[in-house]
Amino acid sequence: MFDYFFCVEDEIPDGTGFGLFSIEHFCVLALIAAVIVLLCYFFSRSDEGRRALILKVIAIMLAAMEIVKISTLAALGHMSVGYLPLHFCSFAIYTDLIIAFLPRQNKFSAFLSEVDFVALMPGALSALITPDWYFYPLMNFMSIHSFVWHMLAITFPIMLLIDRRFTPGLRHIWMPILYIAVITPFIALFDVIFKCNYFFIIWPVSGSILETYYYALGTPGWRFAYAATVFAVILTISGLIELCLP
Repeated sequence: MFDYFFCVEDEIPDGTGFGLFSIEHFCVLALIAAVIVLLCYFFSRSDEGRRALILKVIAIMLAAMEIVKISTLAALGHMSVGYLPLHFCSFAIYTDLIIAFLPRQNKFSAFLSEVDFVALMPGALSALITPDWYFYPLMNFMSIHSFVWHMLAITFPIMLLIDRRFTPGLRHIWMPILYIAVITPFIALFDVIFKCNYFFIIWPVSGSILETYYYALGTPGWRFAYAATVFAVILTISGLIELCLP
């Protein structure tokens, strides 16, 4: 069960991963959903002081888990540029720390909270649904880290919404779009220089909707479809929030 616990991608034999959309994958997703519901219920029943503490703890955990991952990989001699916290959902590390330690009514915090919920959280959710670490066994350090980290990255913005840290709606759709427009060119340049695939800009994830776009539209067509999908997701989430919240 723990034979490959500290192994990385190149050391994992074919056929030992939990598999995309497998029974194991769906069971983990169900467990994660249950934990998120329980955490958010506890948060909703907490007073303002405890809520602020919970947000700080989760934000610190996201950063600490990434430090532990990098330190472990470095100690094992496996650390590389491809393991840096530069994936789209990884930006929750930076935004969540700022949000958690800024005053509750701070305007910049509200801006980042909207970005976190409408853009970064869907990215984390997408990563759980179509994980690019599916070739790892469940009992692997990277696998466990990835599932738990993304679970917390989803929980944090839901708690922000419960705590009314921001006022979501279609009129604020420019916020996540501006955020993405600012950071994406830098990540794309980093990908080209260091031959990485952060934000999945260079090649699509196997088994994802991006791979479908790639085979249907080729290059660069699939990237335009990718951008349109991101916009559609942001638009849909913003619209649903405006319809559902008073």
